[in-house]
Amino acid sequence: MLKAMQRNFRGTFVRPGISIPLKIDTAVFNTGVARWQERRAQKIIDIREQGRKIGRVVILAGNRQMGEKEHPAVAEIVQRDGSLPVESRFATVYISEMLKANGVKTDVVAVDSSVGDEIFKQGITEKKELLLDGVTLAVGNAPATIQVAGQFRQAARIFDPKYDETGEQFYMASDGIRVARHGEGPATHQNPFTALGQIARNALYLHEVAQTFVDK
Repeated sequence: MLKAMQRNFRGTFVRPGISIPLKIDTAVFNTGVARWQERRAQKIIDIREQGRKIGRVVILAGNRQMGEKEHPAVAEIVQRDGSLPVESRFATVYISEMLKANGVKTDVVAVDSSVGDEIFKQGITEKKELLLDGVTLAVGNAPATIQVAGQFRQAARIFDPKYDETGEQFYMASDGIRVARHGEGPATHQNPFTALGQIARNALYLHEVAQTFVDK
């Protein structure tokens, strides 16, 4: 869960170990705390530097109000706007500009919710063309990648029950992070107690995929 990965999602149960293709139509991720957003954007930049092509990035951005301690850029936005930004504002002002500066076409879809499942559902409602792309890559950061991919797939199947039926339409990618053992900070290490909760959330989405495979 804390290791970097680049692979298909459903293939865990169908065709294990399929790496992401050289050409990706759309990379998608939802927002969260500032450092998680930044890590997801950086992963996309890293993938492009590997020689893979990414047509565009779509950020599905929620409305949670952020705190100044999350990232220095949050404080800069406060100075500019006179108030704390919500996640969609941070994604627009900082994350999308980070990606564009590295040559990545980026679109931010602002969603009036702070709940992950609802952000994906509303975001796909506004961007249904996401379901028509040949290859979509959900980008997360350890340890939340499986949850990010699972939330997207769950929302996609509301609109198209056969989405990613072959396991070759939808992929996921993430960076890796080390476990904090000596009080290291969250910028570089994962709190092990927080990771325990994430194990359960990831398992929920893996169970859903496994059940779909068994039913078939």
